[in-house]
Amino acid sequence: MDHEGLADALGAQLMGVRRVLRRRLRAGLFADSDGPALTGSQVELLRLVESTPGIGVGAAAQQLHLAGNSVSTLVNQLTEAGLLRRERDPADRRSARLVLTPAAAARLDAWRAARVSLLAGALGELGDGERDALAAAVPALSRLAGILAGDPQPSFLGSASECGEGDRDDGGG
Repeated sequence: MDHEGLADALGAQLMGVRRVLRRRLRAGLFADSDGPALTGSQVELLRLVESTPGIGVGAAAQQLHLAGNSVSTLVNQLTEAGLLRRERDPADRRSARLVLTPAAAARLDAWRAARVSLLAGALGELGDGERDALAAAVPALSRLAGILAGDPQPSFLGSASECGEGDRDDGGG
């Protein structure tokens, strides 16, 4: 298979897995939820704050490749939802640092556990060779994601901090 054929097939399969995973997680986890569904951009910001507690809005915008005003809007939304807190930077009282609330940490943990459970169950139905092929592909997929994001050594894929809640395509991530 040439590069274009592989790109087409890989893209279609990744989108299909992501879509089914997202729908199954939403149906199972948020049937009786205490909170609204989050957009992809909101979850990406929560993930970033989880991995970098105390990050500022400007640095978050840079990391997420979003405009500063877009991240400010996300911060306002997540603060109003009780998922994010702004704390004053002791070194620069004009700056705010972002911190997850316990509710956000619990929500991310719940999604992570549900995602792992769902995927582990599906992986259990595959043959040994298929599971081995998927395991062997994880480093290459991580590197591919990094190249696409402009970071050839990504730290966001294949880690425990990666979460699947807000994977709906809202144009922001």
